[in-house]
Amino acid sequence: MARQWKKEPSERPETPPAKDPKARRSFSWFWFLAALVWTLSVGIGVAVGWTFTSVSGLAERVRELEKLRPSLPSVVYDMNGRPIYEFAVQKRVPVERYDDIPPLLRAAILAVEDDEFFRHPGINPLSMLRAMYYNLRAGRVVQGGSTITQQLAKMLFLTPERTLDRKLKEIFLALHIEKHFTKQEIFLYYYNNVYMGHGIYGFEAAARYYFGKPAAQLRPEEAALLAGLVSAPNRYSPYLNPQRAGLRRNYALRRLLEERVISRDVYEQAVRAPIRVVAHEEKPLMAAYFIEEVRRYIEAKYGYDTLYNEGLRIYTTLDPTAQRLAETALRDGLYELARRQPWSGPLRNVCEGVCDPSALTSLNWPEWSNALSGGDRVPALITAVGPEGAVYRIGAFVGIWRPADLADLRASGLLRKLRPGDVVMARIEALDPEHRTVRSRLENVPLVEGAIVVMDTVTGEVRAMVGGLDFQRSQFNRVTQARRQVGSAFKPFVWTAALEAGLSLSTIVEDAPFSYEDPITHVVWSPGNFDNRFMGWITLRRGLEFSRNTVSARLITRIGVDRVLRVVRRLGIESPVPPYPSIALGAVDLTPLEVTAAYAAFANGGLRVRPYWIRRVEDRYGRPLEVHVPQTDEALSPEVAFVVTWALRGVTLRGTAASLTRNLSFEAAGKTGTTDEFTNAWFIGFTPSVVCGVWVGYDEPKRLGYNETGARAALPIWVRFMRAYMEGRPPETFQAPAGVVMLPVDYYTGLRASPECDGPVILEAFLPGTEPLEYCSPIKNQEVSHAEGTSVGF
Repeated sequence: MARQWKKEPSERPETPPAKDPKARRSFSWFWFLAALVWTLSVGIGVAVGWTFTSVSGLAERVRELEKLRPSLPSVVYDMNGRPIYEFAVQKRVPVERYDDIPPLLRAAILAVEDDEFFRHPGINPLSMLRAMYYNLRAGRVVQGGSTITQQLAKMLFLTPERTLDRKLKEIFLALHIEKHFTKQEIFLYYYNNVYMGHGIYGFEAAARYYFGKPAAQLRPEEAALLAGLVSAPNRYSPYLNPQRAGLRRNYALRRLLEERVISRDVYEQAVRAPIRVVAHEEKPLMAAYFIEEVRRYIEAKYGYDTLYNEGLRIYTTLDPTAQRLAETALRDGLYELARRQPWSGPLRNVCEGVCDPSALTSLNWPEWSNALSGGDRVPALITAVGPEGAVYRIGAFVGIWRPADLADLRASGLLRKLRPGDVVMARIEALDPEHRTVRSRLENVPLVEGAIVVMDTVTGEVRAMVGGLDFQRSQFNRVTQARRQVGSAFKPFVWTAALEAGLSLSTIVEDAPFSYEDPITHVVWSPGNFDNRFMGWITLRRGLEFSRNTVSARLITRIGVDRVLRVVRRLGIESPVPPYPSIALGAVDLTPLEVTAAYAAFANGGLRVRPYWIRRVEDRYGRPLEVHVPQTDEALSPEVAFVVTWALRGVTLRGTAASLTRNLSFEAAGKTGTTDEFTNAWFIGFTPSVVCGVWVGYDEPKRLGYNETGARAALPIWVRFMRAYMEGRPPETFQAPAGVVMLPVDYYTGLRASPECDGPVILEAFLPGTEPLEYCSPIKNQEVSHAEGTSVGF
């Protein structure tokens, strides 16, 4: 039930006292003498207190009104040309012509704020003296004496301080404004720029905000409410103080009746009408990290004022479907990971000292105001805890978590850690509206972070960008700003350099203990494998599919670090890459955007595409300020790009990613990545048209948990996104360029297939001149390892 407002004895009156004709006659000599004194005081004050320089300076500022253009928000559009966001410090809907102002609303404004507007020269001495009298009698400000012109001068040119100096400036500016502009122009400026509360400026914007309709459609009681807001928008806000708003509205209606704008019947009906305003829900911002990247770029190039006031039209590459799916995939993946991590505790506890059970039954959360449905993650309020479980509320629904329901969370004795008043996160599984019960899963709020970025492999247009779990929690964009060790996700660059050096996917390399002494520093480097096992002599294909560290280490020492560095620079990686062999295992810090864009070249026939997310920027009139088109550079030959792609296709069919990707309905290639101590988890994967990169880790590097590899922590997020995004899209296949040689070979030996092969036969890709000449045989079969690699490795 709404709380009844009671006016305190010290409260200032909401409306000025009604005019009394007898009182006016009694004080006629008083007003005459007071006006005379006031006029002389102002003249002396202006003459003595001001210099000519300050006066002329203020006069010059008045002429700025001639250049005043309505402030317009800059609008961001998605790839389909639909608006998705506005950059606006002030919410405005400017009216261009005086005649477009609805007569009813215009009359209400004049009746409440300045009924002598069209008859005075910019100031109204009697009005100011009358206000002074009532203010002195009340001991506080209860009535304003400023004309509309004075209010305009104050809002556009002066500070809100209440001093004699500021008041004199206001008077002087009002006189000069009246000298340079017509009454209609002054009123239009005022109508468009006056503050109406809640970040709204101007009456047209206020009509849409408070009532959800244009000003021309306002009813008398609605127009009166807006007119009454001007003097104190927060005090008379129908959202914050509905009782005060009603009193102020009724005063405005009485003034309309006195001015004969509305009839007695209309007045009686309007004052009885309840106040109905549009509800505003704070919706979570879609693509918050993407929008923030747009903001940073535009503000850096064009300036803050241009971005927020000049009505730019910013057309982006964002695919809203991809963005929504990416946000869901990352959020679900991080929550799943959090269930394997220690309990992070409640969001907060609403109790102070001892909890009042009755208070817990009446508390409400903003998220509960939306329609609840299965799958939603919402706050839950724990109201009681006992041996049988924890009772909780989600809006009007009540549920209980029994000990068995909490067993899959990694938190021993979790029930003993929960307290009445705890606010925790829950995922709704089922609602029973009839009995007002809910079944849900208690969630462990992730402390871990993540990032996902989606690009078009051909154009470089960024389709989706999610820089973290929650933009409100952290605005740090991990897609573009977080440099993290990439682990084995770097290995495809080493294999690329090896192919350019003349090796092939059938080249045999030993997976065995390895040590390398730096010839300059004499430091010995001895990398091992994730599973502490060695497979023996294997092909380069199997070395990449199962991410064997010693194979990658032997490769880089064989072909040289410089060759690898040249490859990564051609692929567009600009972060510092140290010239040490350890980069073969991913001992290099890169951003997810860099790695993902580099992988795009494998799918794009060796053409490096520069990622971008703004297609064009136009001014308020639609004139182009800048246009962006795809920029490509030949980083690799089409043949090398395809052979690497073919090798990474094996990772998804047989290698470290195969457990989740071998049965996908579309062709994909990619690579997992994990760093020492499981501090970073990666998966970068692509189809012929789309590349998607996922990173999971903490902002301050620390262990994700035992065995939290790229395949376990990052890959499920990639699969969840790609399955949903690729659904219904035409099938795509990786097409070999004409120069690539495709041969059936034995999987274990890499030799040409024959009836004597021990292993399965696969179709292998070779650069011309690197294909094997020999066929597999019993002797050759014995020279290589048939050991199976782990599918949960780096």
